Amino acid sequence: MGESEYEDTDDPFPKGRVPFLTIHQSKGLEFPVVVLGSLYRAEREAPVVECAVRNLLNKEGEPLEWIDKFDTMRIFYVGLSRAKNLLILPRYTHAKAAEAEFKEILEEERLPLVSDLDPGTIPAAERKFEELGKSYSYTGDYLLYKRCPRNYMIYRKYGFVPSRGQTMFFGRLVHETVEDLHHLVMMEKRE
Repeated sequence: MGESEYEDTDDPFPKGRVPFLTIHQSKGLEFPVVVLGSLYRAEREAPVVECAVRNLLNKEGEPLEWIDKFDTMRIFYVGLSRAKNLLILPRYTHAKAAEAEFKEILEEERLPLVSDLDPGTIPAAERKFEELGKSYSYTGDYLLYKRCPRNYMIYRKYGFVPSRGQTMFFGRLVHETVEDLHHLVMMEKRE
């Protein structure tokens, strides 16, 4: 369609387009239909940084020989849990097609094939128009969202309170005071 790879940061998912994302990019998001590109992840050694930090701090954590397996489980959990209405898993035939756990599921042949799918049976995607707060602050909204979109959703949308509520309140109070002073100075300059 002559589309470039330009991405509009204000509209990352334009209407009528199919987004292609990594599993990491999709974290915290949901989609009506998700097609997972692969059910395989290459084995990796424990990160060098993890080994070095453990030796320096003498701290226990996940066993080093299991870190890769746990990371694989976490990443596929995220990938598999993004779909609202339909999840499509690839069924490749080559040797490294899928992790062992997926091979068991795919070989049981309980899952329907895409060729047998009737598109009319897929539920229509719901469009949610959620009213967000009308005023945003740099410290209370932008930085919180930038640090973790899921935390932002939990604190702002669902109204949970962080355990360090007084620290958050003080930071927001200081921010709003500085912002009020800024507006006052700007208005005096105009006059």
